[in-house]
Amino acid sequence: MPLVTRKGVYPYEYTDSWEKLEDEIVLEKDQFYSTLTEENIKDAEYIHAKNVWNHFNCRTLGEYSGLYLKTDVMLLVDVFENFSDIYMTTCNLNSAYYYTAP
Repeated sequence: MPLVTRKGVYPYEYTDSWEKLEDEIVLEKDQFYSTLTEENIKDAEYIHAKNVWNHFNCRTLGEYSGLYLKTDVMLLVDVFENFSDIYMTTCNLNSAYYYTAP
């Protein structure tokens, strides 16, 4: 469970074509470099990415991408549902009815 209950890492800039989703190798750490932050991922984050890839038997970057997207969205849903429950309990307002803070 610890592999999917935290924010994952993804090689956003490396994945610049559909063909790269067919890559069958675990990427090297430098392929996770971000020009936005001008940083590479930390060693612990890279180890986490490799562990996820291996644990879930990802064969391609596309499979890893699908898993990354599912876990990323599910974590966001979990946070939003928790927020909604607290907001309903404390303010008696349903947060799903508001696009911004009421």
